[in-house]
Amino acid sequence: MASLLQIKKQDLTVTPGSWVRIRRGKYVGDLAQVMDITENGEDVGLKFIPRIDLTPRDEGALDASGKKRKKPAAGASNLRPPQRLFNFEE
Repeated sequence: MASLLQIKKQDLTVTPGSWVRIRRGKYVGDLAQVMDITENGEDVGLKFIPRIDLTPRDEGALDASGKKRKKPAAGASNLRPPQRLFNFEE
């Protein structure tokens, strides 16, 4: 088979102190620093800048029957808060 069609799997070794990109969840695409790794190498501890949403929650989240309303599919509520360190004075 031609070498163009063969894919070589890259073996990535993650060590404490190295930098990684988060691929899933709320922090997708953010940069994080590896702090510790479990012995089996499956779990890692990361240090990253949080995305704290300081906007107040909607008090009318329940409808008349007391059940939760469904969230809107798209719009301003789906925006991620910006990355920033916590400031007590804000």
